[in-house]
Amino acid sequence: MNNILKKRFKAFTLTEIVIAMIISGTLLGLAIKVILTVSFIGSQQHVNSDLNNEILKVNEILKENFRNSSLVEKESSDELVFIYANKVPISFSFYPAGMIVKKQVAIDTIVAAWDSLKFTKIDSDTSLIKSISFVIQNNKINYPVYFKKNYSNQQLYTSGKNAN
Repeated sequence: MNNILKKRFKAFTLTEIVIAMIISGTLLGLAIKVILTVSFIGSQQHVNSDLNNEILKVNEILKENFRNSSLVEKESSDELVFIYANKVPISFSFYPAGMIVKKQVAIDTIVAAWDSLKFTKIDSDTSLIKSISFVIQNNKINYPVYFKKNYSNQQLYTSGKNAN
């Protein structure tokens, strides 16, 4: 029994335990900060990716319609109408919060801030559009958008408009 009482048990001191807790708490705090930073960067990239997809969507819709439509007319100060020979017209409207594409039974909304919308008519007596330009804004970067419609003499003649 005497031997058991004389034997010393090895254990950590209170100081060692406190130091270990301080070190582990600091490492845990740093890990949480890194995780929050990485998730914030990921969410920002997701937002930028969404807007880049909207910019691509605007480009594809306008490219397809300018290329394939017979005529492009300005309906109002902020609306284009793409007229097709054998299809229902498609309208493309500009609103402060984005753009809306109206097809026969479908409406597609594009959320992208735009600025400096300019339509160029063939001449002052017609509603036919020769070109359109505007700027889409993303993260203080401006992406210029420009499309031009080339009309054949036949298209101009059949539309009843005079070419300059």
